[in-house]
Amino acid sequence: MSQTDQVKVSLDGVTFRGRVPVLTEGDRPDLSDIIEEFGVLTDARDLERFEAKVVRRIGTLGLRGPETFRFCRASSELGVQELADVLDVDRRTVSRWEHGDVEIPKPVMAIVALLADEHSRGKSLLMDQLSRTTKKRPRNIDVDAA
Repeated sequence: MSQTDQVKVSLDGVTFRGRVPVLTEGDRPDLSDIIEEFGVLTDARDLERFEAKVVRRIGTLGLRGPETFRFCRASSELGVQELADVLDVDRRTVSRWEHGDVEIPKPVMAIVALLADEHSRGKSLLMDQLSRTTKKRPRNIDVDAA
C-alpha cells in the first residue's frame, strides 16, 4: 500500500488535511472490480485514524463552533438526546448549539471534544463520570442507623 489519497475536513472555517493509504488492484486483486469502478478504495480504519487526529487537534487548538461541535458529537457516536442527557441539558439546547443559534459555552465544547477523543482511543472515563453525575437522584433516602 504505497499510494495515498488526500482527505480533508472543513469545520467552522478551519480545514484539516491529511493523507490516507489507498488500496490498489495489486494490493487486493479480489476487489479489482470495485477499485476500477470507484478509482480509489480506502480502508475505513484509516479514515477513523484521520478523524481521531482531527478530534485531538480540535481539543488542543480549543476550536469551537457548530460544525466542530457536531463533528465531535458524531465522532463520539452520540445522538442528540444522548449528549443532552450526558450534559444535563434539553435536547433543543444541543440542537441550537449545532445550528449556531446559540454560542457554545467553552466548557461544553471542551467536554464534547474530550468525549470524542476518549471514544477514538476506546476509553470512556469522562463519559462514565458524566453519566453517573447526571442520573436522577432520589429525593428521600432512608438510612437505618439502629
